[in-house]
Amino acid sequence: MTLQDAIDWYTGIPTSQWPKGMRTAEGELPTTPNATPRSTDVRAWVTLSRLLPAREDGGSSIHRARWLEAVTRLLSVHGTYDAYTEIGGYQTASLPMENYPFDATNITMAQVAAWLAQHGIAPGTSAVTALESYARSHRNVAEGSDDLSSKEFLHGFPMNVEDAVQLSDEDHWSRLHHAPLPAGLTSAYPTFPGDVSASPIADAPNEDVNMGA
Repeated sequence: MTLQDAIDWYTGIPTSQWPKGMRTAEGELPTTPNATPRSTDVRAWVTLSRLLPAREDGGSSIHRARWLEAVTRLLSVHGTYDAYTEIGGYQTASLPMENYPFDATNITMAQVAAWLAQHGIAPGTSAVTALESYARSHRNVAEGSDDLSSKEFLHGFPMNVEDAVQLSDEDHWSRLHHAPLPAGLTSAYPTFPGDVSASPIADAPNEDVNMGA
């Protein structure tokens, strides 16, 4: 599915079903039952939907909610993701897109940053720009701000890069690890991202877009 296919899909469903913070082509929150979404927001959400924990039994899960909270905090402050990858030494790879399989109850921004990097989200790219823009809108809506693009958040953490980038020894690449897999789930992705070279995962990303993820 192409980006235009995804835009057409969201154009054809009620705006009440759009993800939180998705804006119209005019850059505003939708005020009508149907509208054309902002292309960069669609691009960002489709990327996130392929990487966040999958829905359980057709509904949202605590793991999905916690992962979304962490990725929003990570990406809403410009430069935080790039700083995490640089300071933590996170290696960018092009692994196939996969819904985050590990327990995300206590997920950290470091774990999310490593997951994004391993799945082809390279620092300083247009993909990061789109993700940051959508994350700011998502966070501002959640915080009740009228300015969807504001970088001056009303409350919450982090407020700036200095707040966000406080990596512990456990956050650095050589020691970073994900929580165990929940019961019943399997994944070819290793608990320690540094072991990914020993994993049987293919090195080419899957280009299919799953709008229901």
